[in-house]
Amino acid sequence: NEGHFYLHIGGEDDDVKWEIAEGEESRYHIVLDFSDLSIEIIKIITPPAPEALFIVGDASPNGWDISQAVELTKNPDNAEQYIYEGPLTPGDFKFPVNRNTDWGQDMYMRDTLIEGSFYHHIGGAPDDYKWTIGADEGGTYKIVLDFKTLAISIKKIVETSAPESLFIVGSATPIGWSIDQA
Repeated sequence: NEGHFYLHIGGEDDDVKWEIAEGEESRYHIVLDFSDLSIEIIKIITPPAPEALFIVGDASPNGWDISQAVELTKNPDNAEQYIYEGPLTPGDFKFPVNRNTDWGQDMYMRDTLIEGSFYHHIGGAPDDYKWTIGADEGGTYKIVLDFKTLAISIKKIVETSAPESLFIVGSATPIGWSIDQA
């Protein structure tokens, strides 16, 4: 029954599978509705990586001044990835494709259906899904947008400093566990 699914009991002969045709490899969004046993399989078209990408928003270093948006760097080892490494403060941000002051331009925004993903926002569309840095989450971040998978990684860089002194104790040392002789 096209567009529906059923519970397959192990060992039964009716093991019918969905197939992805050769050449149709991609990311898919699959929705199973258990109220009517329907399935929806949506191919996610991945756009090519833009020529340039910028970060804008009150969380970014230059705020909402799109003409001063910070440009992301293309990953030298992977042309499908853009990287931002720098400060973010509490607030929102998104990624325009240029610094012109037309807010109706194409951007890349937070995908609300797939955690850790982004999508191509077509300029002028009413949706406006941004990422948010919480009130206590400001700091230095590394953001990687991968245009092959439409995945985004947002990681806070935890800065640590080396201690002035470091000691060792243990049964593998000449002093054993004598902490006063470390």
